[in-house]
Amino acid sequence: MSPDAPARIRALAAQTWADAIGDVGDARMAQFAKTLADLKRNLIDAEPAAAGAGGPGDTGTTHKPGLSPWFFVGGAIATAGLGAATIWSGLDVLSAHDEYKKNPTSEAYNDGRSKELRTNVLIGATSVVGAATAVIAIFTDWGGKHGETAQTGIHATACVTGSSAAIVVGGAY
Repeated sequence: MSPDAPARIRALAAQTWADAIGDVGDARMAQFAKTLADLKRNLIDAEPAAAGAGGPGDTGTTHKPGLSPWFFVGGAIATAGLGAATIWSGLDVLSAHDEYKKNPTSEAYNDGRSKELRTNVLIGATSVVGAATAVIAIFTDWGGKHGETAQTGIHATACVTGSSAAIVVGGAY
């Protein structure tokens, strides 16, 4: 990876985000973009103090606070598992709907409604766990070894259009 790649990635991500916000044209989305940009600027882009500038007793090492990458891995696995269960549940609802169309009884109707509720709960749970995993990714110490000065960086971008949304998180360590 070239040394200027992180800067190019940030510029491309910023332009993609600006394009997406321009497409949506919603004041709430613009406020969300500003809040996300402020969060990124304050938490991710903040420069660490220069090594050895901390005064007497400073060894020149920095402790980079952050979560272990295993928290992100756990969240990603949970999101994938919930997503798979949601897909299975959605297919089960479609099958129950087909059965109901063949034989419309109150028992089949109630069974279908129960399966639909289960699917809706799974969709909500998958969304919440996925969003929490994305937030965890922002606060994860991707650099590994605590106590050593390391050149690390986390790059996060979000893209929202009229019909879809995406969050992309990357890191260099």
